[in-house]
Amino acid sequence: MDPKLEQRLRGADPMARRTLDDANDQDWLRETAHSVTTQPPRSRRPRALVLGAAAAALMLAATAGGFLLRSTGDSGGATVAAPTVTNLTLGPEDTMSMCMAFSVEALSPLPVAFSGEVTEKTADEILIDVDTWYRGGDTDQVRLSAPDMSMTSLGSSIDFQEGARYLVTATDGTVNYCGFSGPWTKEKADAFAAAFGSGQ
Repeated sequence: MDPKLEQRLRGADPMARRTLDDANDQDWLRETAHSVTTQPPRSRRPRALVLGAAAAALMLAATAGGFLLRSTGDSGGATVAAPTVTNLTLGPEDTMSMCMAFSVEALSPLPVAFSGEVTEKTADEILIDVDTWYRGGDTDQVRLSAPDMSMTSLGSSIDFQEGARYLVTATDGTVNYCGFSGPWTKEKADAFAAAFGSGQ
């Protein structure tokens, strides 16, 4: 190519005139490099916000976990289920007139039998924590109540007292008297074991 023509073409191309020897270009390169190295990328700011929110969430979760551990420390963190209850009634005192003699043979057909300790007694009911079910149930507690709340003495045939242990039988949902229910004794417990087995 003719050298003069080539020189004219280079002169007509504006990009060909921009060289790194140009002072303006060198200043522009320095400013660009400074800007790139000193200013953080815009994309990092949202990431920092996300990390901050995640840290805050972890702190809240740790705080809530500590509260739950403190509030359930006595039960090892497990939810304590409410005790199961069997409801029985105390019949009128005049059932004593229909008593039969107590014996293992008379005891063995009865459908409900258990032993336990009275933990609460009010004017309306008696609550017994069952320690042994011989027959007819598997609940944690038995609640005894009188169908007629006007009775002046709840279960007057048996003197239920808080903290005392009793052996109790029932038929058709009503506690039996005549010695088939009463305070726990070794002799009566042996009779219950003979009539019903060792229980559960």
